[in-house]
This record gives sequence, C-alpha cells and structure tokens, in this order.
Amino acid sequence: MEILAYVASLIVLISFMVKDIVLLRLLNVIGCMLFIMYSHYHGRYPLVFLNCMVILVNLVYIYKPIVSLWKGRLKKR
Repeated sequence: MEILAYVASLIVLISFMVKDIVLLRLLNVIGCMLFIMYSHYHGRYPLVFLNCMVILVNLVYIYKPIVSLWKGRLKKR
C-alpha cells in the first residue's frame, strides 16, 4: 500500500511541472484520489477530508475555463 503514496506523490509532483493549468489540475485530482485511498486505508480521515476539498477546488477551477471556452465558441456562431 505504500507504493500508492509514492505514485500519488509522483503524480502531484509531475502536475507542478506541467504548463497547461487544466492538465495540472487534472493530474492533481488524480494524485488526490490516490492519496484519499491511501489515507482511508490507514484511517487518516483528516487527510481524506483535505484531499476531498482540494479535489472540489480543482474541479471548480477546471470547470471555469471549459465553460468560458464553450461560451466563446457559442458567441462565434
């Protein structure tokens, strides 16, 4: 199970090296999901809560540019 924490850490680290902000946030969401599984397995519920909140924040900031891009394309028609 420790390997899960290492993989999650590596994904989060890689996410900080990506220039595309949406991809950064998607990778961070994946890393957080892995940390949630690891933390839940070890009974670290404050970390589960923290990572759930980070996922929610990331999803909001992923949603915003997608919606604005979609609205921009609708206006061009």
